[in-house]
Amino acid sequence: MATPGLTQEQRLERFSVARDQIRQRLAVLDALRDLPEGPAAAEFHASVRVRDLARSTRFYAWLLGIQPREWTHRFATFIRSDLRLNFVLLVSDGKELHQDTLYHLGIAVPDKSAVVAAYHLSRAAGWHVENRRAPRGLVRHCTNYG
Repeated sequence: MATPGLTQEQRLERFSVARDQIRQRLAVLDALRDLPEGPAAAEFHASVRVRDLARSTRFYAWLLGIQPREWTHRFATFIRSDLRLNFVLLVSDGKELHQDTLYHLGIAVPDKSAVVAAYHLSRAAGWHVENRRAPRGLVRHCTNYG
């Protein structure tokens, strides 16, 4: 549908935006083709930084349908066993990261052999995985997405 009053430059800009959006959607679709087998996750972990812990805790309690399992002045933790979800809100206050303020996205696997198997699956898929020791255990980070 033509929009009257647009200059040629404005039409070209709109076309470019639409073209770029289509290109990105196709790139995501292409990235999902022939997806290799992933690790068998026992639990999904996610931590996000928030500016207002009280307000964010209220929102996520509403969204997830549960009260946080625990909270302090620095974090709130939500556990949804039915979703296999461990979700943590962390105060984004500019302080140094410690074991209780590390933000990450990851999965839990049942044992060390599952960690090793997940490592080999990730390498076979072409992703670089690093091992990092953290006070709360081994944390795996995918640092190269393709």
